[in-house]
Amino acid sequence: MNSGDVEMSEKKKNRPNPKKRLMIRMRKEKELYKRRNQSDGSDQSKNRTKKPTPSSSLLRNPADGPANKKARFEEGEKDGEILSIKMLIPSLAIGAIIGRNGQELNTLRKDHKCQIQISKDGDTYPGTTERICFVKGRLNHIVAVIESIQEKIRKKCPNQTGNDAFDLENTLRGDEIKIVMPYTSSRMVIGKSKANIKLIRKHFGCQIEIYPQDGSAEADTSLDRVVTVAHEESAALLRAVRRILKHVVSDPHHSSKINKEDFKKAARGKEKEKEQEKEKEKVHEDEMKLNLCFVDELLCFRNCKLHYQLTGEVSGCPTPIRGHPTIAQVQQWIIAVEEEKAREARIKE
Repeated sequence: MNSGDVEMSEKKKNRPNPKKRLMIRMRKEKELYKRRNQSDGSDQSKNRTKKPTPSSSLLRNPADGPANKKARFEEGEKDGEILSIKMLIPSLAIGAIIGRNGQELNTLRKDHKCQIQISKDGDTYPGTTERICFVKGRLNHIVAVIESIQEKIRKKCPNQTGNDAFDLENTLRGDEIKIVMPYTSSRMVIGKSKANIKLIRKHFGCQIEIYPQDGSAEADTSLDRVVTVAHEESAALLRAVRRILKHVVSDPHHSSKINKEDFKKAARGKEKEKEQEKEKEKVHEDEMKLNLCFVDELLCFRNCKLHYQLTGEVSGCPTPIRGHPTIAQVQQWIIAVEEEKAREARIKE
C-alpha cells in the first residue's frame, strides 16, 4: 500500500458520521444567518407577517362550531338565564315609563336587550287599578329594567300608599315591587317548610307577602300568585327581587312567552268584576223593592204588631219613612202590653 492510500484511510477514520456532519452544517448555517442579520442591522423577526390560517383549520373549527358556540353560551350565562316576568305598575307612572311616542320604552328595550310590553289603558290586573308589564330577557337585564321602572314609580308616587288588594299596609307604593307568577313558581319562592322565603326576609330585611294566601277561597280558583316585596332602600329591594327571580327560573313551568292572551285575561277579569258589581246593584234594587212600604202609618204599625204576635220577632217599618213605626217604638208597645198583662194577672189574684 502506498503512502497516498494510507492517508486516505486515516482521513476516513477521523471523518464524523453522517448525522453529526448534518448537525455541524446546520449549526454553521445558523451562525452565518445571525452574522448577516447583525451586519445588515435589520431584525427580520419584527417584520415577519402573520401566516394566514389554513383552510383546513377553519373547517375543523368554523364560526358556528361547537367550540365557538360553547364560548358564546358561557359568555351569555354571565348575564343569567333567560326568563319572563309580569310586574304591576301604577297608572300614574305609566306615562314616565313609556315616554313621548314610546321613546323611553324603546330606550329600555335597546339598553337592556329585553322584550317589554305594557297592557293598554283600561286593561288592569284583576283586583287592582294597576297595569301589567311583561319583561323577557336575561336575569341581570331584567333586574336592570325593574330598577329603572322602580325609579320612575318612586318619582311619580312619592307619598302614595297602595290601596289595592296586593299592597302591604302603611307602605309607600315606591317601596314595593309586585311580581305576578304561576302558583308553581310561588312554591319555589316559598320553599320547603317556608325555608326560602324566611331566608330572603332575614338576609335582606324586607317584607314579602304572597297573594292570595293559602287557605283562602280565592287561592282555590286562582292559578297565579302576586308576590309583593317591600323595603325602604332601593338596593336591598332589588337584591331581594333578584333572589326571588332566581327561584322562579328553577320552575320549568314559569311563564316563557309574552302573548296577547295574558292581556285578554286581565280584560276578562275586569269585565267579570263589572258584571259582579252590576249583579250586586241589581240584587240591592230588588231588595229595596221588596222592602218598600205602600201603606199608611196606622196600618204599618198594625202589621208590625201582628208580625210580633205571630213570630215573636221585633221589627219596624221596612222603609225608613217619617211617621212610620221604628223598632224602638214597637219595643215600647211590647213593654206596655207586657205590663198591662202583668197588672191584669195581679188583679185576678
